Amino acid sequence: MRNFIILFGLVLFISGCANVPQYQENSDWSHSEVAHLHFYRTKRMFHALNPEKPFFFVDDKMAGSLGTGETFTVRVLPGTHTLSVREPFMFSPGYESGRFEIEVEASKHYYIRYSMDASGVYAYGSTAGVYGTAKFGTADKESFDNRE
Repeated sequence: MRNFIILFGLVLFISGCANVPQYQENSDWSHSEVAHLHFYRTKRMFHALNPEKPFFFVDDKMAGSLGTGETFTVRVLPGTHTLSVREPFMFSPGYESGRFEIEVEASKHYYIRYSMDASGVYAYGSTAGVYGTAKFGTADKESFDNRE
C-alpha cells in the first residue's frame, strides 16, 4: 500500500508538470512588428545555490526559467501583456511571487528584472535560517547588461 501511495504521488507530480501551457512565438512575425521582452535574473548570490529556478509567464503561459545571472528573450505582439513569476516547488511552478501588466510597442526592447534578496532571519528552536523576498519588474538596459 505504501508503494502505491508513493507511485500515485509521483504520477500526480509528473502529470502536473505536463499541464503548464507553454508560450509559443509565431515564426511568421517579422522583427519590425514585435516587441522584445528580455528577462534576466540578477547576479545576487542569495539563493544562488538553489537548484530550482523560478518560472516566468507571459499572458499566463510559461516562457522559461532563470538561474542566477541568466537571461532569455521572448518576442510578443504590440499591446498589453501580463507578466508573472512563480517560485519553484519540487521543480514545478509553485506560488506566484510577482505579476504586472506592461504595454509594449513594435520594434522596442523591454528589460524585465527578477531578483531574490535576503530580507530577514528567522529562528525556530535551535535552528536559524535566512528568508528572501522576490522582486520582479522593469529595468533599464544598463542594469540588464550588468545583471544588476
